[in-house]
Amino acid sequence: MRPENQQKPWRVYLLSCADGTLYTGATNSIERRLGEHNRGKASRYTRSRRPVTLRAISAGMSRGEALRLEIKIKQMPKSKKAAGLVTKGYSTVRKCAKRKTTLTKREKESKA
Repeated sequence: MRPENQQKPWRVYLLSCADGTLYTGATNSIERRLGEHNRGKASRYTRSRRPVTLRAISAGMSRGEALRLEIKIKQMPKSKKAAGLVTKGYSTVRKCAKRKTTLTKREKESKA
């Protein structure tokens, strides 16, 4: 097993599928994982939506951080993910994932 400081950093990636849908995943080897997606060996979702193309990739982070970010991005609506990609790339998608998608009661009252 490798020492903690020599492990490959984890990255969150966004793929565009042949049917126009987006797929989000996390890996510590993007080249290997992209190849698996295009061979139909990675995910049941992308298996029938090949070929896939890499749209965005995050900076390196720990496995836990990558998995938490992946979940947040998967919970976002497609329009929000796409808007983040069009404007400034993955950093914008990551910022959007950190934002609350619904207003709290207090925020609603202050806007009224």
